Amino acid sequence: MSVKPTFYIQPGHVTVQRVKVNEATTFREIFPLIFRENDESAFIFWKEIPIRFHYTFECFANLDRLITVMNAMLDTEQGNEQFTFLTDALVGNWSLSWKNDELTIQAHWMGNKDYDQYANTLNEVGGIIVPIKTFCAEWKLLLVQVLNSLDAVGAAKLNEGISQKVAKIGKVLQSTDAIGILYAKK
Repeated sequence: MSVKPTFYIQPGHVTVQRVKVNEATTFREIFPLIFRENDESAFIFWKEIPIRFHYTFECFANLDRLITVMNAMLDTEQGNEQFTFLTDALVGNWSLSWKNDELTIQAHWMGNKDYDQYANTLNEVGGIIVPIKTFCAEWKLLLVQVLNSLDAVGAAKLNEGISQKVAKIGKVLQSTDAIGILYAKK
């Protein structure tokens, strides 16, 4: 009998819109330019419950804080962080703690008026415990897609602000050897 994973990600099949960006384009402005709002989504599975995650806005909204937290987990043996995970339907207030390469996420989910029951279900299944390397590996393909997309439109080295964010993403990727379970060879 195999143990079912408590957290994994199915990245989308990203098609980058070829757009012109200029030096004044901000990181925030790039995502809606290069990703189609209704086409580009990933799914995060929290104890097998899917949570849709749009590349267009939600990836941008969570990316900077997520990268900061992931770098902290990879750089320090133990710690605690708070992270507000945003989607169009749900908000997850995550309390992350890690020690000895194990990450625990306690989450409180809230949904907009149409998603209250969905949030309640996520709250009922509780938090997750996962190895730090597994958590980072699950994000790897999505982060590679972001970097490849930025590069495809010439935005990866567009200005200092974007270059710094790209470097932070690169640091996480260099520290993460594996890829998510849906894409690992069995």
